[in-house]
Amino acid sequence: MQQLMAGSSVPTIESVIPSLPVHRIALDLNWYLQLVRNRCCVGEGGGHECGELLSHLDYNDILLIMSSKYFNLSLLPQAFRLGLNMTLQVNSHSHDTSSVDTADSEGSSVNEVSEPPLLSASKAVLLQQINSVVSEIPKGLLVFNP
Repeated sequence: MQQLMAGSSVPTIESVIPSLPVHRIALDLNWYLQLVRNRCCVGEGGGHECGELLSHLDYNDILLIMSSKYFNLSLLPQAFRLGLNMTLQVNSHSHDTSSVDTADSEGSSVNEVSEPPLLSASKAVLLQQINSVVSEIPKGLLVFNP
């Protein structure tokens, strides 16, 4: 603070915030979940930002946030896209053909690639939304036969 008062150079972040070893920083999951909810549900978070925030959570937490009635559904396409990109990156890094089975005993194709939780949750929420819309469509009209 005296450096600022004296008009000398701008202080560095190290002089203002005491440095802590990384291993001593405690991560608070509840705080992070609240941050993600604020940005993705009630905040003005952009699609890419919210997708990145969600991608650091596990499947159940992502699904809990994305299934909330307050979740901004306009963020769903970006979360889906980010999940697909993450899958493609994982696949491009592991071109080991020995980990991929081509067929099981019934002859169906089996792929051993794991899916990022963000993509799985995005697909589940998309299917929930489609199911909700389909359930609102009136059932077929029946002809009255007296």
